[in-house]
Amino acid sequence: MSSHLDLALQKQGQFNPGEDKESTLGAYMSDAYITVSADMSIAEAKTYFWQNISDDEIPTQLLVTNDNQHLLGLLSVKKLLMEDQHDIKVFQIINQNYFSVSPVQTRHEAVSLLSKNGLDIVPVLSHGKLVGVLRAKDIAELVEDENTDDAQRQGASFPLMNHIYKPAQ
Repeated sequence: MSSHLDLALQKQGQFNPGEDKESTLGAYMSDAYITVSADMSIAEAKTYFWQNISDDEIPTQLLVTNDNQHLLGLLSVKKLLMEDQHDIKVFQIINQNYFSVSPVQTRHEAVSLLSKNGLDIVPVLSHGKLVGVLRAKDIAELVEDENTDDAQRQGASFPLMNHIYKPAQ
């Protein structure tokens, strides 16, 4: 069974149905994130944030997009909530320097970059469009999976069903 992401990536020529999806970042990404429009006022963005926050997790960053879901930057929730100029636009206070990954990148390609940077959220982009995010717990899981696979390869064994390394909690 194909997901919407699989079909979108197939159309864009980025995903081959025969390849191992479990080793790509698309298998780890989440759709649990909040986007705000760059054209929103700070007051509108604050209201939107409070209306869309879940009880499960409070994000540290909001993803700022245009009307076509192209990522323009990140906005710190702290910066948003502390901003006292309610009439300025979101795009005036966003961080346009961000690290992003592709859903078809392999774990191996991304694990060293992700584990060393201490990022709590990484946008997943396909041709500039936001398709998901890697949260801190997603990054920890993919690092754990990659480390387990590496350890098994060093021991010349086939990958095990159970992880031998667990992230510190």
